[in-house]
Amino acid sequence: MFIALMMIIGLAGCASTSTVSELTDRVSALERAVAAAQSDANDAASMARGAQDTANKAMDAAGGAQACCDAKSEKMQRMFETTGGK
Repeated sequence: MFIALMMIIGLAGCASTSTVSELTDRVSALERAVAAAQSDANDAASMARGAQDTANKAMDAAGGAQACCDAKSEKMQRMFETTGGK
C-alpha cells in the first residue's frame, strides 16, 4: 500500500512539474506580449506628441495669418474712411 501511495505521489509530482513548466512558459509568453504592447504604446505616444507639435505650429501660423488679415482690413477701412467713402 505504501509503495502504491508513493507511486501516486510521484506521478502527481511529475504532473505538477509539467504543469509548472507549462505555466512558466505561458507567463514568459505573457511577459513578452506585455513588453511588446508597452513598446507599441510608447511609439504611439511619441507619434501623438509629434502630431501635437505639428498642430501647434499650424495654429501659430494660422494666428499669424489672421493677424495679418486683420491689419490689412483695418488699413483698408481707414483708407475708405479717409476718402470719405467715395
